[in-house]
Amino acid sequence: MKLLKNDRGVALLLVLVLSAVGLIIAMALAYMITESTKMSGMTKRFKSAFEAGEAGARIAVQLIDARGNPAIPLPNFVIPNTARLFDPNTGKLFATTSLWSAGTSTSTIIDANDAATYDFRFDIGVGPVYRVYVKIVDTIRGNTAPSPGGKNLHKHGVVANAGSSELVAAAYPFLYTVEILSQDSTNPLERARFNVLYQY
Repeated sequence: MKLLKNDRGVALLLVLVLSAVGLIIAMALAYMITESTKMSGMTKRFKSAFEAGEAGARIAVQLIDARGNPAIPLPNFVIPNTARLFDPNTGKLFATTSLWSAGTSTSTIIDANDAATYDFRFDIGVGPVYRVYVKIVDTIRGNTAPSPGGKNLHKHGVVANAGSSELVAAAYPFLYTVEILSQDSTNPLERARFNVLYQY
């Protein structure tokens, strides 16, 4: 009896296995490169929206500092309800949250398509343009008083001359909790949200 060996099929099988392993490695590398490119793009877009939001926060602070002073221009601002912000008795800039007008929302949610959910908006940048939405959600009233000369705290006024025997009240600033949404005007998925506590 004679034993016959045939190794021709083994070589073909080995080539097929090595080809399959090589194909799997190539597909895994292509997937990792694609995902890395997507993540890099998302990070870049978020960073742009984040920087626009930071700039928007600074502009929002300037509006709060202005306290509705008509001499301070507000270019490109859209304020859906000026009384909701600037009314000296019930406006968000001057009154404690509990004294706001009836129906004024304290929700932290901002919907870009609903003007009732934000206090003002403005655009920043050129190609792409970012739209920044700002909403004051809480006001704690202090004894800071706006004055024509700038931001001064109430100290004197009860007595004619400020002397060494005068008692000066401690300054307690206004505190504003502000929500900010910054998003690309053409791609609303590119956005960043901020929560700011501002002391005036």
